Amino acid sequence: MSSTMKLYKKLISTLIIIAFISGCAGTRHTLISPDINLKEYKKAFIIANEHSKFQTANIILFPGGATAVPGKIKELNTKGNIPSAIQRELAKYEIISIIGKTSDNIPDDIDIIVKYEDLWDWDFKYYISTLTIKLIDKKTEKEMAQGNFKSAIAHNFPDVDEEIAVMIKDIFKIDK
Repeated sequence: MSSTMKLYKKLISTLIIIAFISGCAGTRHTLISPDINLKEYKKAFIIANEHSKFQTANIILFPGGATAVPGKIKELNTKGNIPSAIQRELAKYEIISIIGKTSDNIPDDIDIIVKYEDLWDWDFKYYISTLTIKLIDKKTEKEMAQGNFKSAIAHNFPDVDEEIAVMIKDIFKIDK
């Protein structure tokens, strides 16, 4: 076996170990405005995206192997049922919500506008790669809270409903 092959094997082994050490679940971050009491809000309007986004991959071949690097972001048919999952989770915190589109008129009695951005990847099937949920005060138009999820490189095909449940729980910081 040549020294170049040994080097490639060591490099690939190291990369695999790093990927597994970094975890399979992904990372979540939550930002909450310190001057906001989310318990005061009772009605939400969830703006449903008409399309999801998909990140293509570029395959790079090298001697003895290949790797994929992120490519262009394209739109595709809506994936998952994100608005309904958000609605279910908000109901656990006694927030009544309705789902609509960007073009819909938002009713006057709404307290919170919920927006989200989803990005999907392909690895034998679509999986959620990143998800951001934003809660915006309708009157002031200021962002009150934001939850973010990013899948790990060595992902475990994260379930979007489970990730939304954790993100909303983190935003409200209440065990339900």
